[in-house]
Amino acid sequence: MMPLKVLRSLLLAVALGSGLGGIGVALAIEPFVIVPDTPGGGGGGGGAMRGNAVATANVNVRQGPGTNHRVVDVLQRGESVHIVRCQNNWCLIDHRGPSGWVSANYLREVVDTGRPGGGGGPIGGPIGGGGSNRLVCFFEGADFRGPNFCARPGESDRNLGAWGRRIMSIRIDGRAAVDVCTQRNFGNCSTFRSDVRVLNRMLQNNVGSFYVHR
Repeated sequence: MMPLKVLRSLLLAVALGSGLGGIGVALAIEPFVIVPDTPGGGGGGGGAMRGNAVATANVNVRQGPGTNHRVVDVLQRGESVHIVRCQNNWCLIDHRGPSGWVSANYLREVVDTGRPGGGGGPIGGPIGGGGSNRLVCFFEGADFRGPNFCARPGESDRNLGAWGRRIMSIRIDGRAAVDVCTQRNFGNCSTFRSDVRVLNRMLQNNVGSFYVHR
């Protein structure tokens, strides 16, 4: 796929080259729309969220909460963001690029399990609030340290993208179990039912997908 910056440059060159005589041509170029970002799509947390999160897919960042607003940036899968507030299943986010609104279905909250050793990274509220204490959390550092995200029974991700190359340890609360796979779409999996302070060499920074058992 052509890089976004190259695409923008080509479109701008075409626009400038199409001017006739002394007539200038003004063209507002939107970033390339990578995936549908309607509130009904995706597979992230959704609902009312606040705090830190990661993108579960490449998704548009818009000027306002809806597809009728202009695209100002494209959030990349695995990119970390801070959620300012949400409304109607859209969330206002701050990140390294332009701030704007993203469909909540493409965001997964970064949470704190509340157990020792879980600090050191971005912390958000519990997914969906309340519920079961069965929780599986994935950490960037060994011994459950650094940036992290969590999933509850029945939640999964077929393609972790950038996050899959950053996971070093896994914390499992309650009677949870998780399949952790080196390949996307749940290929070549290992099942864990207790904390993993340091992943084995096969899985270190090499997680393609996961599924938390119901």
